[in-house]
Amino acid sequence: MLSIDIMSPNSDDRQPAECSADAEDLGPDLVTIRGIVLPIDWDRKGNVAAMAVSTYDEDEYLVEKDENGAALEAFMRKEVEVVGIVREAGGRQIITVKGMQPRSGHHAPEKN
Repeated sequence: MLSIDIMSPNSDDRQPAECSADAEDLGPDLVTIRGIVLPIDWDRKGNVAAMAVSTYDEDEYLVEKDENGAALEAFMRKEVEVVGIVREAGGRQIITVKGMQPRSGHHAPEKN
């Protein structure tokens, strides 16, 4: 079981957040990532204890375990767009979720 109190993902599929008043308040650290929400750790009862967003370029962002991060569990194994603040700890990217939305019908960008 992971000892870090986090849940989510990492990548350079990151983009600066394009809108919302929060973007100005939070500065340049606010990014948007797109990918699939996946469980990465479970408790002894089989409940998801940690999750990540795996991006289309195979990066992984661990999701911070807070109210917004926990809400991502409703999108397990689904495509999402997440806006948040990314930091690095223990060699892993961690995202503190500020907003999210499902990305149904969207697919990975085509590579030329």
